[in-house]
Amino acid sequence: VVERSTRQLVECAASQVPDVSGISLMDALRLAIENEATASRLQDGVVQCIQGLGFDFVEEYIDLPSGYSIDVYLPERHIAVEVDGPFHFASGSQEHLGSTLMKHRHLRQRGFNLVAIPYWEWSKAGTPAAKMAYLEQRLTLNGTALSRTTGDAAHKWDVGEYSTPSRT
Repeated sequence: VVERSTRQLVECAASQVPDVSGISLMDALRLAIENEATASRLQDGVVQCIQGLGFDFVEEYIDLPSGYSIDVYLPERHIAVEVDGPFHFASGSQEHLGSTLMKHRHLRQRGFNLVAIPYWEWSKAGTPAAKMAYLEQRLTLNGTALSRTTGDAAHKWDVGEYSTPSRT
């Protein structure tokens, strides 16, 4: 049992590190842990901005019917904010993994207004003020701010350019 658990841990770590060839297993584990900590800081930054914008929210909300954990849920607008760090994308690319695309699709089917925040866009925003503006723009639909002071939007969010690529 211990051998199998150790092997699973190593395989998991190796899958989270872009290139583990030529490094020790301990280095691969260390890199995987560091990447996880970075993802947590990413979500913390998004949460701080949502809080700064004055939204009521629930972090790590569990949608019981689907079993999905939603990074940040804004109940007044039924918005699911998914903070998509590097683990949500194919190694070295900006292509979502199938599991992430499936989760996004299921959340939309469940009626959530989905807003996906990819890590590279968040990083590119740079300053705290720019990140706040970016997030405010992402939480706007058809020019209507999705805040407590506006009416309900009738449309559903879509992950747009982050949805499943078309196959020709």
